[in-house]
Formats: sequence, structure tokens, C-alpha cells
Amino acid sequence: MAAPRGLPRLRVAMLVAAACGLSALGLTLAGRFLVGGTIHAIAQASQGAQVSLTPLGRLVGEPDFGPLSRAVIGTGEGALFGFGLAAGLTRRPFF
Repeated sequence: MAAPRGLPRLRVAMLVAAACGLSALGLTLAGRFLVGGTIHAIAQASQGAQVSLTPLGRLVGEPDFGPLSRAVIGTGEGALFGFGLAAGLTRRPFF
């Protein structure tokens, strides 16, 4: 099977993670919500919801889940997705 092993596999996964993270950052900066932003928007729209990402906004110095928080969370989401995707697609099955 044509799939990298060892360090080349990790390098591929890191490159895909970086590309997906940058793409997610671009989407976030364009005003699109990713998973974190969607969860926060649903929680804000629901009365009595106990889920909120406002504390994550405070970690980066914002009073609420603002644009910087969305960018940081979105970039992380994209990078983790890309890493998992590349690691899964380059996995060699055990026969």
C-alpha cells in the first residue's frame, strides 16, 4: 500500500493540519461559524441553555465569545480535523 510510515507520515499529517487550520481561519475571518461558533450561537438563542463558550473568550482577553475567540477555536478545530484526516487516510491496515 502506498502510504508513508513513521516520520514521513507525521510530516504529512502536520502539513494537512496546517493547511486545514489556515483554511478554517480564513472561513472564520470571513464570518462563517464553525462548530464552536455554532454551539455558542445555539446556546445564546436558547433560553435556559447552560452551554456557552464565553469563558473561552475570557481566556484570550475578550468579554464574550468574540472574533478573536472564534478565530482561535476555529483554527484549532480545522487543524485537529486535518491531522485526524491525514492520519486516518495514511493508516496501513493490518491484514
